[in-house]
Amino acid sequence: MRRNMMVQWACALVAVVAMTIGSMEAHAVPLVKSAAERVGPVTVGPVQCDAVSKPCDLKFILWGGEAATFHANGLATVTTPNSIFGQLGLRFTLVPGDDPVQQARDYLSGKTPIWRGTKGMLGEFAELFSRDPRTIPVEVLQQSWSRGDHMVAVASIKTISDLKGRSVCLQPGGPHVSMCNTILQTGGLRWSDVRIVWAKDITGPNGPAEMMKAGKCDAAFVVTPDMIGLTGGLESACKGKECSPQGAHVLVSTAQLTRSIADVYVVRKDFYDAHRDLVAKFVAGYLKGAEAIVDIQQNPQDPTFRAILAYMFKTWGPGPLPGGLEDANGLVLDCAFVGHPGNVAYFTDPQNSTGAKALTAEVMDLAVTIGAATKRGTILAPDWDWNGPPFRGYLQRMNEARPQAFNVEATAQALERLTIDGAMDDRVKYSFAVRFDVDETEFDQKKYAKDFDRVLELAPKYGGAVFAIRGHVDVYQLMVDFITCGTQNGVLTRRGTTGNYHYFVNSKPLDINATLDVVAAIESGAFDRCPGANPRAVVDGARVTSKKRAESVRDKLLAYAKQRGKTLDASQVQAQGVGVREPIFPTPKTGDQMAENRRVEFSITVVGEARNPIVGFDY
Repeated sequence: MRRNMMVQWACALVAVVAMTIGSMEAHAVPLVKSAAERVGPVTVGPVQCDAVSKPCDLKFILWGGEAATFHANGLATVTTPNSIFGQLGLRFTLVPGDDPVQQARDYLSGKTPIWRGTKGMLGEFAELFSRDPRTIPVEVLQQSWSRGDHMVAVASIKTISDLKGRSVCLQPGGPHVSMCNTILQTGGLRWSDVRIVWAKDITGPNGPAEMMKAGKCDAAFVVTPDMIGLTGGLESACKGKECSPQGAHVLVSTAQLTRSIADVYVVRKDFYDAHRDLVAKFVAGYLKGAEAIVDIQQNPQDPTFRAILAYMFKTWGPGPLPGGLEDANGLVLDCAFVGHPGNVAYFTDPQNSTGAKALTAEVMDLAVTIGAATKRGTILAPDWDWNGPPFRGYLQRMNEARPQAFNVEATAQALERLTIDGAMDDRVKYSFAVRFDVDETEFDQKKYAKDFDRVLELAPKYGGAVFAIRGHVDVYQLMVDFITCGTQNGVLTRRGTTGNYHYFVNSKPLDINATLDVVAAIESGAFDRCPGANPRAVVDGARVTSKKRAESVRDKLLAYAKQRGKTLDASQVQAQGVGVREPIFPTPKTGDQMAENRRVEFSITVVGEARNPIVGFDY
């Protein structure tokens, strides 16, 4: 479940609710009103609070990451003296902030120096905030990554590449705009390659889910409850009379695209410059609250955690949380707290492709692309020592290492099972391939540096998916031996004429283009012991050769990442020898077709059953 944007926000973005790009020039880039137009004229004023003698408004939005904010504030609207913030000498007044336009007005006018939202939303306001040197945004804290946002698609859209030319529903100005951008970039697509259908709200009667049910779009960005309503579950496809549309399934989720939607806090530069130590205390206090949440949320019956959930329900009510405390817990479960270690990685690692520097460039370019800004703005980062005070000696989880995402053995078993069952296509979200020469098993790192760079860019973003490196061998020799052996021993018969043959194994029809059926016939033993032809040996040899190719690629990739100073979770990268099981051309006729079969694929693959349990921070 995710935040519910205010109706006014969406109305200000689009002149006509649910306006489609189809009503404009075909495949035109979708446009929204600029942040300056949406906010309107605001006089920039001095900050009217100091968070000590006079409380500052601390905005919150409908999101599980606010559990740490509420806890740190003492589960009260105004900071309590014995709370985390109170003991640090800070005073805040919690104020709803689901309308980012009003947040921007309050930020610019000086009513509060703090702005709260997602990094993508910040990108849309950065140019406006940067017009006055006093209000240049200093991004001081990453709260979390989302695990509760999803792109649901109709049955005919099986991979990200299939989105080209299709219609997509999403709410303008919300968290899903940047997620959509990441998905399009993954598939090498542009905004002009899809037809955008703007939704008035993020959920409810005017949200993307209802629009998809009404047949107004082929894919929709939705929150978890709507995803379940459309599909039945994260790894389900809706089937049955009640389904609309039939076969709706999750194409991409932040359960796999784990580093796409970052929730952040921003402070005005004039306030940061004047109260740098105070701002650092605020960040430390939030992180202290996050430490408490990850410690106690393992036990949903913990009295402190129950009190936090009860406060969340009291704050937001049964409208967004009809299931009471259970739905409040769902908000927290959809949120991956990053803690102090995550903020260190986010702000200080210059090679981090999902860090502050990289995301700042992405979101500001996106704002220009969709018309939310006319040029890049400025987003600054804090200049304090993350390993010094007030963090050192105060926080308990400062040195927590990034955990391995996957159980390597379970991942290998899952990939093998999916391959044998012919079910890999249902799990692969996007893939690209590199070619090998005949009998080549060693991978030339220099030749394929661009492909490696692509993996290093995508793998951190898709931290909840496996990057399967799948080696394939051409099937030409297999088919020669299969037909030769089968006709020699009488197991295989052929009827028809050249170019129109029909094959039978022990009098039963066999489609020789169905490679898995061919392999099954060979592995039954019926094609063993043929003079001059040994199809079983070809199958076994192909598996070994393809595994060597895949392992060579994996080894070179990990070495390349280390050489470039890039962080890459080795458990996320799995080599697999597919052998002859999945040819592009099952009966190749030309050398070019054989070359197409001889490949290694990099596949973003959903293998949720092999994920390690998340204990602690997830960054």
